[in-house]
Amino acid sequence: MSEIYQIHDTSLWLFLCSSTEPRHFSDIVYGVNALSAKGVPSDNIAIFIDDPTGELYLIPYGIKNVFQLSEITSVLASKEGYSSVVALVGGHGSLDGIGGQGFALPASPLIESIRSIPGISFGVIILSQCFGGVYNYVSANAKPELAFLGATSLHPSMSLGISLKDPISSLIPSISLKDWSANIFAYSFFEWLSSPKDVDGDGLATLIDAFKYSGKISNDYLRYVKIQLFQKSQDLSRDLYAAQEGVRLGNLQQFQVDAISRQLQEALDLLHVSQDPWVLHANLARRIVFW
Repeated sequence: MSEIYQIHDTSLWLFLCSSTEPRHFSDIVYGVNALSAKGVPSDNIAIFIDDPTGELYLIPYGIKNVFQLSEITSVLASKEGYSSVVALVGGHGSLDGIGGQGFALPASPLIESIRSIPGISFGVIILSQCFGGVYNYVSANAKPELAFLGATSLHPSMSLGISLKDPISSLIPSISLKDWSANIFAYSFFEWLSSPKDVDGDGLATLIDAFKYSGKISNDYLRYVKIQLFQKSQDLSRDLYAAQEGVRLGNLQQFQVDAISRQLQEALDLLHVSQDPWVLHANLARRIVFW
């Protein structure tokens, strides 16, 4: 059997997020909570964001080690004592990679920063943000080797409404995480991680199994939503026509037409979102096991 690489208590977990939206910080809270439930120490988790106020959202959930995204190179170069790294990239993405407010992180600088972590033998990069494909087709087998999972290629990623059966409590009694618009690929990955499933039946719960599970589940959600959106777009099209007639007859005002038009455009945008999960360096991903 080929050498097995293991994610365990000596692994470093990173969350990278370019966003000012609370939903993306909720994705981090959910992920950190899943890691904590698996026994990952808080010192083994580091968060990189580009919204200075984002830390205020994370602090009530006991999340520390929060840095600015622009600090990633210097911070990771100082991280010692870890055998491997798993980096989860979320929030917004573009052709520039991730990052805003004057700082962009394309594929090469991210890879260089992760490979600069002293002593790691391999790494995993999971890309759930929009246009994750800009990080594809890079050198993954240079040392230390890296395996990549992407939620989508050169398309927007999908976030959908999630409601947790057991809300995640915070240090403030009045605050908890129960409902939010979750990145569905990242959500599915941590769902798999909470109870790893051997999808391909080879006797190991590997990163490839996580990829297959997350890709399948996120596309199930997408198919369900598209069915709902198709009907909604039909209804909104009829409403828009009726509203335009109402304006012509003097029964309605233009702002009412504009409101329906915006709803229709949002539904059509989502209706044409395409999730196409991908994996880079599958040979490594087949040998990475979790606990």
